[in-house]
Amino acid sequence: MVKKLVFFLVLAAALYSCKSVQPAAPDIEISSITQLEQPLSTINIPVKLGLKSYFKKINQIVPSTFKDSKQQCEGVSYTYYVKRKPIEFSGIGDRIVFGAEGSYWVKLKYCPKCSHLISSSGNCIIPRIKTSCGIGNESMRKIRISYSSSIGISENYSLKSTTTLNEVSTLNPCTITVFNFDATSKLKKEIKKSLNNATKDIDTEISKVNFHSQMKQVWSMLWQPIPLNGYGYLYLKPKNTAANRILFKEDTAQFNISLSAYPSVSTDRLEIEPKALPQLLPSAKSDGFKIYVDVTAGYDSLSSMLTQELKGMKLDLKGRKFIFGDLKIYGAANQRLTIKVNFTGKATGSIFLVGTPIFDSEQQYISFPDLEYDLKTKNVLLKSTKWLFDKKITDLLRQSATFDLKPKLNHLAKEMNNGLNQQIGAGITMSGKVDTIKIDLIHPQQNDLFLRLQTEGMLNVKL
Repeated sequence: MVKKLVFFLVLAAALYSCKSVQPAAPDIEISSITQLEQPLSTINIPVKLGLKSYFKKINQIVPSTFKDSKQQCEGVSYTYYVKRKPIEFSGIGDRIVFGAEGSYWVKLKYCPKCSHLISSSGNCIIPRIKTSCGIGNESMRKIRISYSSSIGISENYSLKSTTTLNEVSTLNPCTITVFNFDATSKLKKEIKKSLNNATKDIDTEISKVNFHSQMKQVWSMLWQPIPLNGYGYLYLKPKNTAANRILFKEDTAQFNISLSAYPSVSTDRLEIEPKALPQLLPSAKSDGFKIYVDVTAGYDSLSSMLTQELKGMKLDLKGRKFIFGDLKIYGAANQRLTIKVNFTGKATGSIFLVGTPIFDSEQQYISFPDLEYDLKTKNVLLKSTKWLFDKKITDLLRQSATFDLKPKLNHLAKEMNNGLNQQIGAGITMSGKVDTIKIDLIHPQQNDLFLRLQTEGMLNVKL
């Protein structure tokens, strides 16, 4: 009889030691979540346009030779010829200055008085005085002409200009002392007429520098998801475009296209209908990009990190073993997160703890300093396994549930760099580099964790 009693007591103790603890999960309080307005992000894309082919065309538009003649009976009659060298171009700020040196000769005839008795066209009463400059044994005289074009960017993604004739100067003037005639001034006046007529043709040619089709390709690409290996897809979703003041360096036009955008990251590939390329707006100068990316992430990654940290770890709770199993984090709309801890040892089952995630923006990590047992878990433990009320469990969880996000952010920056460096289309390349990436804020939600990333760097497009 005594042996049977001892057997039943041992059996009861064994069954009690393997008691399963299964409290109900905490209630998920559904409450309205304040909509977090996303700051406007700005992406400034330096654009370079090669103008060599257009300069070649302008060289063809501006006449390379000028020749004219004015013959009259009385006074000075003249014939002149000018030949210029190829035009040289240079950029100064937002202006293109282009000019060329040339050479000229002038033939002149002078008659002080004509008689119309014999011929209606008149006859000089004395033999005409003939002279010339830059002809025969005399080398051609030197002349220089120059234009300047003030350049801007139109709303349809083309260049616009206002071209003026700056200078027609003779480096060694031709002055006829025999009859006191300033041939140089007369020559300059006549040449200017022809050169001024060319300014409209030059502006027309410059307006043909159009990068609408290239920008359309860039715009379309920026609406495509950028794969972030292990993180999902980055969607830039640009809204508007603007251009700053154009600057020139040799035969290249340089300016920034500024994009306003509301980027986001999704773990799923979304079907987003891209907007049409808008008209270009004027903008103040700025460099690089500063974007705020809204990320909605599930709690799975945090759960995996915590499980990896604690699974298999053993605690001695006053002679009773507590062995951590899988851990799972999930959320509630009241900004408190729940951690489910599966365990084995003296007892088996699950317990639930709740805590408010605190985000350290400088160190870029999350911690749960107020982590504690959920009320329903407390009630179950008080009735069955009070020994689980041990600070060792909560202290270890608080210590382990501190997540350093910097390694993840560094890896994310690497993936963004991969996505920002690619060939967009024929002759169009995009290159970029993320300089800094950090989490701006964290907002726990019922089914996922909302994060806002702030990213700064450079992005270049070469057309």
